[in-house]
Amino acid sequence: MQCVNSYGPGLPTVVKRARSQGWTGPLVIAETGPLGHWQAQITNWKASIEPSSDKKATDLDGYMTQLKGKVQGTIIFYWGTKIEATPTWHSFLLPFSNNEYERTAEVLAKQWGGRLPNGAPRIGSLSFQDGKNKNRWNKDEVPTATLAVSDPNNDSIKVRWSVLKERTDAAGDDVTSTAIKSSNNTGAILNLGPLPSGGYRLYMAALDNKGAAATANLPFY
Repeated sequence: MQCVNSYGPGLPTVVKRARSQGWTGPLVIAETGPLGHWQAQITNWKASIEPSSDKKATDLDGYMTQLKGKVQGTIIFYWGTKIEATPTWHSFLLPFSNNEYERTAEVLAKQWGGRLPNGAPRIGSLSFQDGKNKNRWNKDEVPTATLAVSDPNNDSIKVRWSVLKERTDAAGDDVTSTAIKSSNNTGAILNLGPLPSGGYRLYMAALDNKGAAATANLPFY
């Protein structure tokens, strides 16, 4: 048996690549997950652009479906909260909270023969309110983010917003709560005045108060 690691868009071809190197025995995907931060597109200040929890879930579902019958098993990289690149990139459970599960956990239940009783909130879109997808501002500008979110079970949703300084090392970064001027379930207005120049991320987490959540973030400078 051979164990291989592969993430995101590398998964559909991992079996073919292993066979092309001469391996004919059983295969196990020993470490995997959605798109890795090293595979993602980046901004011009080198910040990786993280998919929403919904995008991660739908992609992972498709990748794992393509692997069925071709491998003997699949092991997820990390079950829980993993702070790497961002607090949410590799997390299947919501960080800084009560371990609410995200839609990626629903995918695992489906793929591994289980079923979750309650669907996580769904993010339709998160963007800065600018037709050109602007993500750099001066201190006197007032960026506005807009959010579209729903719940498959029509549960009530509460959205939390925060701004974190872009990560520069493995130790993590401080929450900058003063950067949120106002917010609600459909968006947030930022206050850039108190922020030193540099890279940041606007994070949102939508909770349904029944143990499930959805996450997304936008890098800005």
